[in-house]
Amino acid sequence: MVLNPWLTCGPRGIDPPCPPCQAGDLSLCWSFTKGDLGPGVHVGVITGAPGAWAEQLSAHDSMLIPVPDGISDAAAVLADPFSVSFHAIVRHPPPPSGRVLVYGAGALGLTSVAILRSLYPGVEVGVVARFEAQREMALQFGASAVFAHEPRLALVEALAEWSGAVLHAPLDGLPVTHPGHIDVVYDSIAKAETLEVGVRVLAERGRLVYTGVATPERWESTPIYFKEITIAGSNAFGIEDFEGTRQHAIAHYLQLVGEGRLDITPMLTHRFDLDEWWPALKALARQDRSGALKVAFTPNG
Repeated sequence: MVLNPWLTCGPRGIDPPCPPCQAGDLSLCWSFTKGDLGPGVHVGVITGAPGAWAEQLSAHDSMLIPVPDGISDAAAVLADPFSVSFHAIVRHPPPPSGRVLVYGAGALGLTSVAILRSLYPGVEVGVVARFEAQREMALQFGASAVFAHEPRLALVEALAEWSGAVLHAPLDGLPVTHPGHIDVVYDSIAKAETLEVGVRVLAERGRLVYTGVATPERWESTPIYFKEITIAGSNAFGIEDFEGTRQHAIAHYLQLVGEGRLDITPMLTHRFDLDEWWPALKALARQDRSGALKVAFTPNG
């Protein structure tokens, strides 16, 4: 089984379910503070549903998605980050034969690259990566170009050259493309500095979709109105429509894996026992040294 960790109306005993749950928009549930459990959005972040790092945890039947025979544990454990990226891309797809930028090459960034190259093969994908292991995996997953995250001026210039855009220098701050030729930026970091670069390199009426969560900061947002850019947040996942099939994002992932349409298991680089939680966190905290991309616990050996 793969766990859908969201504590929506079903697990909370809310009947009838709220309108977002009825529509399949599970991450927009109205009941995160109601019902049989305490306030919180998913398993592991509320006192009433602990156990996200334990050998065992309790889950409502509606939260469990069967893993078909033939799909490895290594593949199944990546269902959650894949589904977050899948939700963002399916709800905000790139144009046919378009050009997109994936900002960040952690779990969400790399799964975004895999989705775009496997399911939207006519799209050209650029990636902004921080570490060498991320750069190598992005290229392995099919990125056409990978860019260093700093310095930001050099990044903007490199993205303009890659996309064939024209750069203009303002009185102060980073240059801006006009016309730009990057149709969508999928930002898995969403810090002030990444959002600012994103709107500068986007095409006119382009779209910035962000799945990242960061501390709010001020940033220079003039290109949003100047280029009439659309900014869309994307939160987790739910029931998704894709290629004529409507089912949970995790079920889509398991089906795609079973059909051999994608394989993201190379990004699972490190495995630890539960009692090795400190080395696991260190591997993630120092990715420059460890080369970690995705880390998993193996409580069953």
